[in-house]
Amino acid sequence: MRALRVLVVLSLVAVQIAAQSAAQVLARLDDVAPKFRTATAKVTWIDYQAAIKTEETQSGTITVKRYSRTKVHYVVRLADPDVYGLALRDNTVERYTPRNNLIQEYDIRRYRDLVQRFMLLGFGMTGRELANAFGISDVRAEAVRSQKATHLDLTPKSPDLLHHVNHIELWISDQLGCAVQQKFHYPDGSYRLVTFTDLKFNPKVDDSAMEFPKSAKRERVY
Repeated sequence: MRALRVLVVLSLVAVQIAAQSAAQVLARLDDVAPKFRTATAKVTWIDYQAAIKTEETQSGTITVKRYSRTKVHYVVRLADPDVYGLALRDNTVERYTPRNNLIQEYDIRRYRDLVQRFMLLGFGMTGRELANAFGISDVRAEAVRSQKATHLDLTPKSPDLLHHVNHIELWISDQLGCAVQQKFHYPDGSYRLVTFTDLKFNPKVDDSAMEFPKSAKRERVY
């Protein structure tokens, strides 16, 4: 009985420590979010397809720029093995393929909040917004490619989000307060692992870095 009581006490202490750590991470996000203006990083995407048990890796760079509290643009330029770009604008997602100099434009007005929560997770989102949108568990210290970080497991509170993603693992840099890794777990057992390296917080980013060539043809996809 004494050993059982000790285990119970230790379990309660562990829960309290985790709760305090989560609160500290959320407080740090609240502190960082108002200061967030831009971020750049090298990015690696690993997509695992459960149905066919295959894994594909894509690498490139990302640039994130905040224009106002509610206006944040995100551009990823993938270079290996496929060459294309993706950009999150106000109400659209653009896919640019240099091979045919074509920009395909997707209207995401209906799903804007959902897309932004996924693509901008850990970049300028406050702790309050994170806690409002997700249940938070499994808080622990875990380095990502030698970067000290705090791991969070997020479960969407919104049925719409939960329909698309079972849960999300998020690693927040202890130094910068931005995401250094994200892992999206899908209902069919597939996942996407996104890792950010050489992450820079608030570097100078010209508006031109957020744009695709003006000479590109445009095609609307509904």
